[in-house]
Amino acid sequence: MNNTTIGILIGLGFAVFVGFDLLLHDYDFISGICAFLIVGAIFCSLLGLIGYWIDDDEKVNNTIKTTINTNYSNVVNFHNGVANQSFVSDGLKYTFDYDEETKTLTVFTDTSSSVDAVFINGIKQNNSVKKEKTSDNTKWNVKKKDCVSYKTDDTNKTDDKVDTDNEASTTAAVADTDLQQKIQNKIQSKYNGAVMTSFDTINLSGTFSCDDIQYSFTSKDNMLEVSNINDIDDVTYYKISN
Repeated sequence: MNNTTIGILIGLGFAVFVGFDLLLHDYDFISGICAFLIVGAIFCSLLGLIGYWIDDDEKVNNTIKTTINTNYSNVVNFHNGVANQSFVSDGLKYTFDYDEETKTLTVFTDTSSSVDAVFINGIKQNNSVKKEKTSDNTKWNVKKKDCVSYKTDDTNKTDDKVDTDNEASTTAAVADTDLQQKIQNKIQSKYNGAVMTSFDTINLSGTFSCDDIQYSFTSKDNMLEVSNINDIDDVTYYKISN
């Protein structure tokens, strides 16, 4: 029996008690029935709502725990409180943040405060981008709104042509964090509100969505190639700034 049902039954029981108590104090039957209906409506609704909130919190907590136990081994010390959202797996401590609106669980490594994994509806997103964790856990936000592509307004690029406004730079020998951030910044500057769905930090490639359109990207020789997944002719190149 869930907490919603328990709350309604408690409210109903209290209403019966009030109605019966009025009858014992020589109130007429109609008054007892009216009191029962009024008290029942108020307390059943109130306690039922409280029970629903408790059930919802338990459901979210169980979802988080199940996702973590499925994807991490030897999980102990699981905590999902307001000030402490963490767990230990194989001796390593992790923290996490859960966005109930987007059903997104983001797990951070405790030592470097960078993203270890991202799960949406319990499914791990491959090649998730590692970004620094902020104190309010809002820097990593999978769901973004009002995504508007600025492709037609960008005077610094044309379709199927390389952006030549900046001087050519040498090929990066190592895909370091700075270059990864530059790629993300370039995508965000050209596709306002773009949602990064995957990022292979080794090969510097991945996918993102904007305005319900799916794009893939890859970086080579300090150039960023962006392709419309649904339109093979829609390919654009950007120069990655130094």
